[in-house]
Amino acid sequence: MMKLSLLSLLPFASAGKAISVFGHKVPDTDTIASALIYAWELNQKDFTATAYRLGDVAPEPAYVLKTCGVEAPPLMGALEPKQTVAIVDTNNPEELPDGIMKAPIHSIVDHHKLSGLSNAEPLEIDMRPLCSAGGILYARAKAAAVTPPKHIACLMLSCIISDSLEFRSPTTTEIDKVYATELAKIAGLDVHAHAEAMLDAKAQVDHLTPAELIMMDTKIFTIGGKKLRVSVLETTKPAAPLAKRAALVEAQKELVKKEGTDDMIFFVVDILNEAATFISSSPSASRIIEKAWKTKVGADGTVVLPGVLSRKKQMIPALEAAAPFEEPACDDKTGVCKPEAGKPHGGALVSTYVESEAEQKKLIAAATVTIELSERQACDVALIITGAFSPLTGFMKQADYEGVVSGMRTTDGTLFGLPVVFDVTDDSMKGKKVLLTYKGTKMAVLDAEEVYKPDKVKEAHGCYGTTKSEHPSVLELFESLGKFYVGGKVHGLIKGFEAVWGKGFSNPADVRKTLPAGKPVVAFQNRNPVHKAHFELLATAKNDVKDAIIFVHPTCGPTQPGDIDGATRITTYEVIKEEPYYKKWAGDAFRWAYLPYSMKMAGPREAVQHMIIRKNFGATHFIIGRDMAGTKSTLTSDDFYGAYDAQMMGEKHMGELNMNVAKYENMVYVGEEHGNVRGYASESEAKKKSLKIAKLSGTEFRKRLRSGEEIPEWFAFPAVVKTLRDGGDKIFL
Repeated sequence: MMKLSLLSLLPFASAGKAISVFGHKVPDTDTIASALIYAWELNQKDFTATAYRLGDVAPEPAYVLKTCGVEAPPLMGALEPKQTVAIVDTNNPEELPDGIMKAPIHSIVDHHKLSGLSNAEPLEIDMRPLCSAGGILYARAKAAAVTPPKHIACLMLSCIISDSLEFRSPTTTEIDKVYATELAKIAGLDVHAHAEAMLDAKAQVDHLTPAELIMMDTKIFTIGGKKLRVSVLETTKPAAPLAKRAALVEAQKELVKKEGTDDMIFFVVDILNEAATFISSSPSASRIIEKAWKTKVGADGTVVLPGVLSRKKQMIPALEAAAPFEEPACDDKTGVCKPEAGKPHGGALVSTYVESEAEQKKLIAAATVTIELSERQACDVALIITGAFSPLTGFMKQADYEGVVSGMRTTDGTLFGLPVVFDVTDDSMKGKKVLLTYKGTKMAVLDAEEVYKPDKVKEAHGCYGTTKSEHPSVLELFESLGKFYVGGKVHGLIKGFEAVWGKGFSNPADVRKTLPAGKPVVAFQNRNPVHKAHFELLATAKNDVKDAIIFVHPTCGPTQPGDIDGATRITTYEVIKEEPYYKKWAGDAFRWAYLPYSMKMAGPREAVQHMIIRKNFGATHFIIGRDMAGTKSTLTSDDFYGAYDAQMMGEKHMGELNMNVAKYENMVYVGEEHGNVRGYASESEAKKKSLKIAKLSGTEFRKRLRSGEEIPEWFAFPAVVKTLRDGGDKIFL
């Protein structure tokens, strides 16, 4: 007889509440059974709990449900607003329904490590190092002196057997074995006989398609900046699925393309012989496995990993230890770079400049439409002409635009962080040649090969992560940009940036000529005046990367309200170069150029766009600091992106771009006694040592600029302060 009074003493509140109980997507035995078990437990405490599943019932859990005499839980639909949930066998948001981060979470019972799930209110979390969630739920019943009924004991036993592979998996503990013996007695089952029947059911997969096989037991993980789907097919009869290798490879490729994950890692686990066979679907997946297990994938795309059974205890830890998976483009200690490092994006630097004066005249004469460009459009046209957007030769057509919006890829697979588009107000210019002018300069002729209507809501969500107009670039997208985009080739009528923007705006080809052959080039992008903390990043990078050239490359085009205008920014950069402090620490290692680029404030996506541009200028490294290209809500002042989202996005793609991401924290002034020779330390180091950090907020800095109060030299270069004071309030956009 159950002692419900003791069970009710477990720490819960709000009895009577309706609770939906479920586990992860693509449910296995532990997920389905533990949802049923936990719903049973909650219902003993006067909750109204209902178990659900988030996917189809596979052969093994189907056998378990039949043996235990329990009906499969219903398939759950979309989460309803304010639907209270309890979660079992996972705490990874990637494995749970959309909207889970906003749902009221009552409790979590899980045997995996913490994976980023959060909740607005306090909740109970029961996480233990047992092999299954079902085992944890049995431990909870024992703690309350409750003997589970026969059908619940059957489910609990099945969870332990399934997740431990009948005690073969390294996740198995001695406690799991004891629990299995106790539960088998309650359920009236023989452990080994039940396990054999379960394993036999698990192996009955001949009727499943390759697409179903690769999704039998699968989870998504973000490791080393890459989003990986890691799938295992556990079976006692591996020959059958291995015979379908070619079809399994194609199924993986299709799934990766459909989902937009970076790669799929798929194992066929031979339970009886205790080994996993990896089946590769891409060269990059093979490289990941080769690095993680120090092995070599065969010519047939497979490799056997003896002793590997557990995703939780063996596969994921090995993958995490191997990250990042790509070898760095350069060895910072030796200053030696791969041959591919520093090469333009796509392999060759593009120039669409028309050299022949006669050809230019023909193009201009053929143009039947003339458009005066906005500053933002003029920047994009110039970047295409000079090859800063290599390998593009024109504005993106619809298929490329949509590919970049949804997955950062053009139709041929080329990486771009953001689409490069030309907006117009109507669709009348299709098939025409369009003369593009800016402030009296004929910049280019555009072949209007396509005119299409973009999905701006999708663009906002894909590129900026939000459709809220309190993001300044989303507001511009919705309210200022034209209803149509034009795709087609750009024929350049100007050779470079200086024709429009003046001295200091150097083309990619010109910058490349100034770079010593074979040396690493560390690029730094900024849109504000360089103060001492910024300079400290550059000086640190100069020391960190042997023989490095530091390429300072400010963007001086349109930016967000509140920033300093481009002309004033350029003046601050010019006066810095004459400062004795700058000359002392920069030496002859610094190169400068200005870029006519329109900032989008797109955070992580824009970081990739900046990397591509600097790669085209010859950079092998790119500095990404805290909050790069970030912005705040104009209503709440909340950040739209995490502090280090841009760094993570850069790291995710640096292997493909053959660039190193140079990551730095905020540098803070602590004085020469405690900091480096310039008195600076990283913020974390300063906090760790409990050092006093000198502070001056942006608000206080502007106040002192206006009032004439002293601004300490540790904060800003004196010549920069003078330039900003001389400009007054009119320099702020």
